[in-house]
Amino acid sequence: MPAVFRGLFLLGLIFAFLSFFTDWYLYTGLGSQGELQFAWCYNPLIGWGTLSGFVNDESYEHTKPAPIQVPAEAHIIFIIVLLAGGYGVFFLNTEKENKEAKQVAFAYINLTVLILLVYYTILVPCLYFIPNHLYYPFLIYADPNLHMNVQYSIGLGLFLQWVALLLASPHALFLYHTATKFKAESSPEEAVEEIIRQRKKFVDLDGYIAEERAKLRMSSLAAQPENFFEDVIARKEG
Repeated sequence: MPAVFRGLFLLGLIFAFLSFFTDWYLYTGLGSQGELQFAWCYNPLIGWGTLSGFVNDESYEHTKPAPIQVPAEAHIIFIIVLLAGGYGVFFLNTEKENKEAKQVAFAYINLTVLILLVYYTILVPCLYFIPNHLYYPFLIYADPNLHMNVQYSIGLGLFLQWVALLLASPHALFLYHTATKFKAESSPEEAVEEIIRQRKKFVDLDGYIAEERAKLRMSSLAAQPENFFEDVIARKEG
């Protein structure tokens, strides 16, 4: 099962990475005959643009949505984390890795991937799309001001993000649970401390045995008759 999770996780990473090269949101206007009047598409790397092969009429320039100010740093961090997670899947078998530090490191990297996927699929629409009247995930209505049907919809990019979230979740949560549980049960520092405690117990046990033997000898000597030592000395002198 972990191997299946890793495969799904890797596929999710690929989808998430490819999503940055596709449109995340579409805002289009359709005439009475269904003909395309204007079309705006959003990509997180380049912002708003027009659909490939379509040029918006200048009279519809005012329909261009307001810029979506998603921090560029978030995109850079996300792409770096995606590459790091992919490296872990390709070149490190973290479930069999003997070094617990690597297990924990990649567990947190994969968890970060999951958090960023939630950020892009849920928080970005709530924080940036909906406040700009970009309805999520899909809406068509007759705009009385433009005298046409206006369509709001997510693009292929956000759809890939949702798929990536579903695919990446099992492996990320499984690895995080496994690594943190192992860390809680036995960390390197705790293992060293336990060895030291065991050795101290072993040394103390030897001392305890020697002490008890001395007590037994003293008690046996104390139980001897009062003239016992004199008889022993007399036999040696004789």
